[in-house]
Amino acid sequence: WENMLDIIMAAFNMNEIPAVRLGPQGKLDAALDLFKRDKQVRVLLMPLARGANGINLTAAQHVMFVEPLLNPAVEAQAIGRVHRISQTKPTTIHRFAVADSIEVALLA
Repeated sequence: WENMLDIIMAAFNMNEIPAVRLGPQGKLDAALDLFKRDKQVRVLLMPLARGANGINLTAAQHVMFVEPLLNPAVEAQAIGRVHRISQTKPTTIHRFAVADSIEVALLA
């Protein structure tokens, strides 16, 4: 699903929407810091494998899943990174699925 994030990041760049993407472990802190501190950066892209564990993302308001999830606990943990007790804004969850695909069945 890394390729999907490449496509999404390219779309943000083409539309001049400031975004950061979690890269290799060494660049993780820099991307998170930029997302949390720079009000112009409104998008943080990350694969669930990297983003669901131990990260506080209360600076975010929206969670968008662009990959199918087979484990509901992983999804709940990812949502929990944004929707925490310290969150002061409403949190919205978005799920994307390709029509007539297995993704639609997984979301049902």
